[in-house]
Amino acid sequence: MPACGVPLAHQLVLTSSVVLLLLLTESQSLDTSKLLRTFNLNQAYGKWNKKGIPYYLDPAFTTTEKEMVKLAINTIQSALPPQCITFIEVPETDPQYKVKFTPLAGTPGTPERNFCYSYPGMNKASPSTTEQVVSIARGPTGCLQTSCQVQKYLAILLGKRNEHQRGDRDKYITVNSNLAVAAAYTKYSTTEAYWSLFPYDYCSITHNQPSDFAAPGTDAFTVVPGNVVTKMPTVCGLSLIDCKGISMMYGCESSQCGQLPCVAQAALAPAQPEQPVVPPPTTPPPPPPTTTPPVNTANPGYPFTKPVKQADGWVKYRIAIICDQDKASKFTSASGTTWFSVFKTGSLLYNVQQQAAKVEWDPILPTDVTFLQTLWNFAGRGNELSELTVFNGKMYAPDDKTGIVSHIGLNPLQFEFPIAILGDGDGKTQRGFKAEWSTIKDGAMIMGSIGSMFIDTVTGKVLDGDRMWIKKIYPDGHVVSEDWTNNYRAVQKNMGISYSGYINVEAAGWSDELKKWVFLPRRASNIVYNDSTESLMGTNHMVICNENFTQFTDIIVGDKVPAEGFSSMKFVPETGGNVIVALKSSEDASSKFATFIMVFDITGKIILPKTLVLNDFKFEGLEFI
Repeated sequence: MPACGVPLAHQLVLTSSVVLLLLLTESQSLDTSKLLRTFNLNQAYGKWNKKGIPYYLDPAFTTTEKEMVKLAINTIQSALPPQCITFIEVPETDPQYKVKFTPLAGTPGTPERNFCYSYPGMNKASPSTTEQVVSIARGPTGCLQTSCQVQKYLAILLGKRNEHQRGDRDKYITVNSNLAVAAAYTKYSTTEAYWSLFPYDYCSITHNQPSDFAAPGTDAFTVVPGNVVTKMPTVCGLSLIDCKGISMMYGCESSQCGQLPCVAQAALAPAQPEQPVVPPPTTPPPPPPTTTPPVNTANPGYPFTKPVKQADGWVKYRIAIICDQDKASKFTSASGTTWFSVFKTGSLLYNVQQQAAKVEWDPILPTDVTFLQTLWNFAGRGNELSELTVFNGKMYAPDDKTGIVSHIGLNPLQFEFPIAILGDGDGKTQRGFKAEWSTIKDGAMIMGSIGSMFIDTVTGKVLDGDRMWIKKIYPDGHVVSEDWTNNYRAVQKNMGISYSGYINVEAAGWSDELKKWVFLPRRASNIVYNDSTESLMGTNHMVICNENFTQFTDIIVGDKVPAEGFSSMKFVPETGGNVIVALKSSEDASSKFATFIMVFDITGKIILPKTLVLNDFKFEGLEFI
């Protein structure tokens, strides 16, 4: 019997809520020596080999759909303790028993399924076959709209059973008698599952939402008053209990599960519906116009230097980068203490016909860089310049410690004057705004923080939401502070990152041509922030969304390297927003720095592979000049 605890014939409409409670594989006995390893009393299902769960993806999936499934697999693996579970992609012809992810009802040419399902663990009763099917269906009743949905079926595959079908669920939810699919809420008997080891988990990835399988105009269930939550949280990813249960079942160290308790997740989860991911275009973006581009009315005077079109098809753009050396910015000598940053210039060359790019840095002896110094600091930190932006004919750089946004003159290179001093959060604090990215939109220079909160990891109480804000700076210096909590959370959710975890955004931009936001988070984690592991949470996602943050595409760009993440990005001028140049900063646990540059298009196709700029410097600002 497949995962829902419902005969397969009754599952034709079961979709995102086929959710589970952990798998018993060793014995039907409930002796205490087995309780930490066993939950499901159905002997038909067993554990997979945690050292390697072989799988392949049906060729019927599109490239985007395959990336969605792989993203979900990577997210599940990273949400569990290190080396707990490993999925290994194998060829379809591999003779070993393996998992087949498919959108089809059968062999190629058969109809697509309109529901999703998985057996709860390895099906030991499977006839002589070499594969076990996991249905990942398309469409409104499928589970390919977000990676969160796919993760549910991976949890099922590992052996989790439906939380809302626990035999003791009536203490926690009241199920409506008027259901669209009554079988979806059938309770497990004591001969099917054991559920007493962990408390009821409203946050389980396997728990239905009230709208799942409900009759029109009704909820399928309500939360019983007096419990730890008052309404069902909207979560994405394994809960703490999910992680602990799967870890115990596979003999992993459950104490390394870093998710928040459910009451904390419920406090953080937004009260807004999950938005579907919109697949990226299947055709390559159109080439930029070959005629003279129109005047840049969105940001007059940008860039300072007119691009040079060469006879061999290359276009040459002038660029500059600036660094944030963190605490290393402080320099003390016999003459006193100053804080320094490093500025470097060069040229980016792009050839649309060849789909190629290269970078030529200016030689500046003896170090190939220029230093900018200042006395401005906050609590002994200063000149940690995190971005470069040309706006209204001038170039600005924000200091993410002091909150000072300075005009930088190029001839000679020097600080000119501040256009604004930004307070953190709503602007009324005594701490400088941690600006990490900047873009131009609607006549304003927008500077954004990292998009993560400081929280109490026990209660889930938000201690500080100041890094969830943006600032809009207008040409006259007027500043508007705007709370972007829902926008950042929407980006995080559509990356498949749970609200126990976090993202750290240091590269983002608005394309006026595409009318799209592009986010290149530097770091992402499905577990609570930890200083000792933070530097190894680098990510390689590009999240694209519409102006209202209601339609998302999540694309993988290049390889993931734990110590590396995007620190700045800009759209290459005259490419219609279709080509991006970005910096990747590397920072390991010992604070050893390096910076790389790369070019790619809006579909994630690499045009210039990651190329080293300099070791020992962490450049975080990039701009066309």
